[in-house]
Amino acid sequence: MQSILWGVHMLVILSLMASVASAADLDGDGCEDSYADANSACVSTSATLGSGVTVGGSAVVGEYASVGADTALAATVFVGSRVTLVGRVSEPTARPVGSGTVIGRQAYIDADHDIGADNSIGRAVVAGQRLQTGANVSIGYATTLGDDVTLSSGAVVGNLAGIGDKTTVDASAVLGRGATILNSSTAGVIGGIIGPDVTIGGDNDIDVSARIRKGATLGNDVTVLDGVRIARDAIIGDGVTIGANARIGAGAQVTATTVVAPGAVVARGETLDEPSTLHNTIAFNPPNTSGGCSYAGTHAIQYENIGSMDWRSCMSAASERGASVSSNAYTQVGSGSTNGWAGHRNGANAMWAKWASYQQAGITTNRACVLSRDPRSSGITATLNSTQAYDGDTWVYQDYGSQYYDQCILLASNAGASIITPYTIGLSGDNYWVPSVHTCNTYEWVTGGGTSYAYQSISGGQRSTTKSCMVGYISQ
Repeated sequence: MQSILWGVHMLVILSLMASVASAADLDGDGCEDSYADANSACVSTSATLGSGVTVGGSAVVGEYASVGADTALAATVFVGSRVTLVGRVSEPTARPVGSGTVIGRQAYIDADHDIGADNSIGRAVVAGQRLQTGANVSIGYATTLGDDVTLSSGAVVGNLAGIGDKTTVDASAVLGRGATILNSSTAGVIGGIIGPDVTIGGDNDIDVSARIRKGATLGNDVTVLDGVRIARDAIIGDGVTIGANARIGAGAQVTATTVVAPGAVVARGETLDEPSTLHNTIAFNPPNTSGGCSYAGTHAIQYENIGSMDWRSCMSAASERGASVSSNAYTQVGSGSTNGWAGHRNGANAMWAKWASYQQAGITTNRACVLSRDPRSSGITATLNSTQAYDGDTWVYQDYGSQYYDQCILLASNAGASIITPYTIGLSGDNYWVPSVHTCNTYEWVTGGGTSYAYQSISGGQRSTTKSCMVGYISQ
């Protein structure tokens, strides 16, 4: 009897379901009539739409798809069969899927997504919460995306890839098949072209012009600057910084915390286990603040006298600390030998700071080494674009052209560099700034083929004239 009653109940339920379906799809085309009649959209009669869902013109929602609450499907969106869009959970507004986007069957996109226009999201993709994509993003099949992933416009992610939490893929970046980006604790930024089966750790920063070949492995907190090339199966340890235009050969290994100098070459199969650059390898927290009366208070550099040494040792110490060599009347104690080095060198001699006449001494003699940092700088954020080998040193530098003096000292600090002149690196050229020797309120620039300076002495608070600005540091 129970089995008979159960059979009767099922017949009633099936009859009711058939009547609902026929009511929703009177013309039998498989689409909910209310959407088809309103805007030519096709929402399958087996699909489930949560409250507040909107469906744009000519959009398609496939069989057994589930579209969560407050999801806004724009015109011509295609949601494949058995897709799940969780929809809005915590965000204050409807969660968009941009026009022309295609979401392949059996994809799963967790809550609070923001999906741009003309995306292609492959079948069986699984995305975590708060996925954000720009326009024209492509995600290959069976790729897995963590929480808080951002794919910028034009990004391409290959099949079977994995992108961890808190990762941003830059505009037009390419991740090959099977590439894996691990979770970031703060923010990972991935640019450039990343080959198949590459593994990249968390919290990395990879420039948009970088190229990383198949099978390479990068640890956590790696910085890859512009123009870098990393060959197949290379291994980069945690905390490594790879300078602009450096080359890492196939199978090479760069161990943890190493800094690879701009333009350096690590040969195929080579192991690099010590820094290839001096730059910014020692912490520097100067305790003193300079006096003066210069424009906009820019005299107030933070400085430290680290002792008496020869000129090259002072410039190297500045590079190690990402600091500027900058002695002036307000950073000196007494007179005479306490007047420190400047960044300008001319052959066997280098300038030292004295008002109001140019002074120089042999680069092998000892003078005070005063290092400074401009407090306006938010850290070493700039990359210098040129290198020059001179007298056994490799210099990284940039000529910024005509600048006010206050701009030049900030450019130096932003690059962890000193104000130098072409003569410093074996070139030539007058009318380049040297560090002010008296910051209330004078400004000096090199003249006489590098053997003297001219200066401007003006009222307190006034801005300097403009002269050429070159900044640089010894990298090796």
